[in-house]
Amino acid sequence: SHNSTRRTSLQGFFLFLSAFSLTAVWGASTAWSDFWVYGIPSGFGETYALHYQQQDDDWTALIDAGRPEGAQSLNRFLKRYHLLPVHAGFLTHPHDNHFGGFQRLVERRQLDTFFWSGGEQGSEAGFSTLLDRLHRQRMPIYRLRRGDELRPAPPLSVRVLNPEVLGQDAHENSLVLLVRFGETTWLFSGDLAPARQAEVSEGLRRLGVPRVNVVTWPHHGDTLEPSWMNIFSQAEFILLGVGPNAHSLPNLSLLQGRIHGRLLSTDQGPFCLRSDGTRVWEETPCR
Repeated sequence: SHNSTRRTSLQGFFLFLSAFSLTAVWGASTAWSDFWVYGIPSGFGETYALHYQQQDDDWTALIDAGRPEGAQSLNRFLKRYHLLPVHAGFLTHPHDNHFGGFQRLVERRQLDTFFWSGGEQGSEAGFSTLLDRLHRQRMPIYRLRRGDELRPAPPLSVRVLNPEVLGQDAHENSLVLLVRFGETTWLFSGDLAPARQAEVSEGLRRLGVPRVNVVTWPHHGDTLEPSWMNIFSQAEFILLGVGPNAHSLPNLSLLQGRIHGRLLSTDQGPFCLRSDGTRVWEETPCR
């Protein structure tokens, strides 16, 4: 049953990974390695890979996996940059331009654990097949809610900002993840609906996060609520997952004269950001 997915606070979710527990290794060391985020082209879809390595152990997460027809190119990208296996797969919402690439990873047993909101509202064709495959392989599946926090390593945490409760719309239920690495903050918003953007912005304020270093543009460059524009205006980097589409996205006019950071878009090719825990910079070319 799809309703059998587990619900947990996830404070120590690496204990659930069968391969190893990195927390035990890193707990004895204060030396940090750099943290990497890759923007991966996936047409009119979205895919970000997160990577952190310490000594001989590493952690790789995938936030969304693009369109089904891009699954092979996604796999090649992950293999080229030594990002396999993927330890944590986060699906922001069940639209095929976000879950399409997960099927191939699951079939090849290159994904260890799957995280999502549990909201099947507005799910698109192929999603039930993915869930069935996950269950048949007995992969750990966790449903996330606001306030859940994952701590894969001492300098790195992933906190869920949305959803608190499920609505009737897939975009309202989109996972929003606040990633902290050292002193840097990264906000991954999926296709978050404008109706929820102010709520998430207020959540950041309550957490004492005055600004984020890196933020993604919700729904491939679509409408922004004023408080979200304020986040944009202070960010160093704005990330955009987009490709050819019939929706006239992204709406770049929304940003004219209102941002000071750099806009990085996957329709211009892959990009890589790197952080040492105190600052963030673009690494060109990707490596």
